[in-house]
Parts: sequence; C-alpha cells; structure tokens
Amino acid sequence: AAIGATATAQIEAAGVTCVRLSGSTRYITSLSVAGHGITQGLGWTGCGIATGVTYADALSGGAAQGALGSVLVLTPGESLDPDVAKVLYAKRDSLVRVRMFGGPNAIGDVTRSQVAAIVRSP
Repeated sequence: AAIGATATAQIEAAGVTCVRLSGSTRYITSLSVAGHGITQGLGWTGCGIATGVTYADALSGGAAQGALGSVLVLTPGESLDPDVAKVLYAKRDSLVRVRMFGGPNAIGDVTRSQVAAIVRSP
C-alpha cells in the first residue's frame, strides 16, 4: 500500500476517516479514484486524462479537474490503457469534452486518436 497502516492509524486517530482506493495497476487505481469522485459529486462531462508514467501532469491536472467538477484518469502515454478505454467507451454519452494534461511526449498522438474515436463512436 502506498500509505501504510501506521500512517492510516495516525490519520484516523486524528478523527479523519480514511477511504482506501486501489487497483491492480495505477490505471485501474485511477478508475477507482474516479469512481469515488463520482460518489462525491464529480462527473464525467469534462473528463481529464494524464499519463501515469510520471506524476507532474496528473498532479496539476487532478487539482484542475476537481475545481472543474470532473474526474481524471491515467493512461500510459503511448496508447490508451484498455481498462480506461472500456470505461471511457461506457461513459461516452456523458463526455462533452476530454482534457488532456501534458504535451505530445506525455500523451501521444495515438492516445489522442484513440480517445477521439471513443468520443465520436455511436
């Protein structure tokens, strides 16, 4: 776990409720976090995507997405993660816009094309 049991216990001892969100990969974890965000009032309307290879774009993108009321998911830069693609396809009717955080070295043309194809699919 990224946050150990000792840290979790200290946080809870301070009266803060901890909710552990995880997945078998960082990309599935991002879907878990997005799902939790939905239960807290965020939406898919302006979904954000950032690379899960490095953290800077996701860190700033996550803050921006929260302020805008939309979720952020991660993907490898060179292509769209298959699990993320499945969720985006399932949510395609809700997607009004998709924000890509990072330049072409972070989110490549193939990934951008894959997302565009999902958004445009009937």
